[in-house]
Amino acid sequence: MKKLLFLIILITSSCDKNLSIPEAEKQPHELVLHGNTRIDNYYWMRLTDEQKLSRDPDDQTKDVLSYIKEEKEYIGSGLAHTNNLQEKIYNEIVGRIKKDDNTVPFLDNGYFYYSRFESEKEYSIHCRKKESLESSEEIILDENKLSKNYNLVVVSRNQEKLKNFMKDNQSIIKRITCDLKDSEQIIKMIEEVISVNLNIDVLVNNAGVTDDSLFIRMNYEKWQNVIRTNLDSNFLLSNSISKLMIKKKWGRIINITSIVGHTGNLGQANYVASKSGITGMTKSIAMELAKWNITVNCVSPGFIKTNMTERLNEEQKKIIINKIPLGMIGSPIDIANCVEFLASEESRYITGETIHVNGGMAML
Repeated sequence: MKKLLFLIILITSSCDKNLSIPEAEKQPHELVLHGNTRIDNYYWMRLTDEQKLSRDPDDQTKDVLSYIKEEKEYIGSGLAHTNNLQEKIYNEIVGRIKKDDNTVPFLDNGYFYYSRFESEKEYSIHCRKKESLESSEEIILDENKLSKNYNLVVVSRNQEKLKNFMKDNQSIIKRITCDLKDSEQIIKMIEEVISVNLNIDVLVNNAGVTDDSLFIRMNYEKWQNVIRTNLDSNFLLSNSISKLMIKKKWGRIINITSIVGHTGNLGQANYVASKSGITGMTKSIAMELAKWNITVNCVSPGFIKTNMTERLNEEQKKIIINKIPLGMIGSPIDIANCVEFLASEESRYITGETIHVNGGMAML
């Protein structure tokens, strides 16, 4: 206790005499927990995640930030004489941390999942290997790329996978569970995003399901199931989010289509129709939104390693690989790299286009 008291006196006595000690305003707030009541005079300084990340801060956020700035300046002046010591201690701590490290792999549905860290990089890289840890590595997500001024709002119908994905991903600020074939859930989800004043700069429409059947045997339910999830959800999300982008006069809408949307495929009339529809819609809305500096493009994957393609047996995979000039099935990171480019300022002069990522399988 004496050491702590001495440190406080040392800091105070070293502070800039022109700076007064910051005092936060007291606003009594009653809290009741387990039958006990207490008054928190500084409860008003608690900000929600949405308030912290909003680019249009409200009055409460401005007041909190103003106080924090005053406090930082005051403490900074008091500790200025220890800057060299702070740097020395920091370098000592960093020097003891293992920079190249992996988490313990866990097995799920035939894949070993793990995260690894690389020196000189701040965030983790999420990977998986099929069946054995000796197999070739597949990068699922590189947080270092996402950390380039992006925060994520992730939408999925699988709540458990959403939680696991969010657990180790520092870039995700909000997760929303939503079944994209249900228009009412989509509208509710959009209202939630708008209500918390999140600034959406980039929209990636990545939903995709299949419900295969030969056309003469396909019933209306199979048709609607795929069209609602793949095409209708794209319309509803793009229509609503684009209005937010128009207010800022900047935005990126990136739609994930498919190679079969351009070539057709047996037994997938519904899926092909949904992906072809997205391509046509992309061209139309790209024309309309261009004047607000909003680009709209498609990424069209070929055969990519996903749970969907893993249903194929080895003989089927061999037939497919023989049709791909590059001689291999693609990885999710190949699609992610293309999406990253289209989301960046470097792609500012590209709109209404489809980038095909298929190893040369279809040179369209």
